[in-house]
Amino acid sequence: MIIKFFYDYDIIFSLDCGSIINLIVKFNNCPIGTINILDKENKYNKNDVKKIRFLGVLMVPFFLQHQTLMTKKKGK
Repeated sequence: MIIKFFYDYDIIFSLDCGSIINLIVKFNNCPIGTINILDKENKYNKNDVKKIRFLGVLMVPFFLQHQTLMTKKKGK
C-alpha cells in the first residue's frame, strides 16, 4: 500500500517504516492539514487509529495559526 500512495516510498522504506497513520485535521468540517505517523511494518491497527483521533482536535489551533502566517507571508 505504501508504494501505491507515496511517491517517496524509497525514503520511507530506507527509514525502516512500513506502517503509516494519516490523520486528517478538520476545522468546521473542512480539512486543514494532516498528521502522519510512521513506524515499523505492521505496527498499527484500527484501535491505534481510534486512540490518536484526539490529536486532530489538539492540532487545530496550530494548523490555523500556520495558515494565518502563510496568508500574511503571501500578502507581502
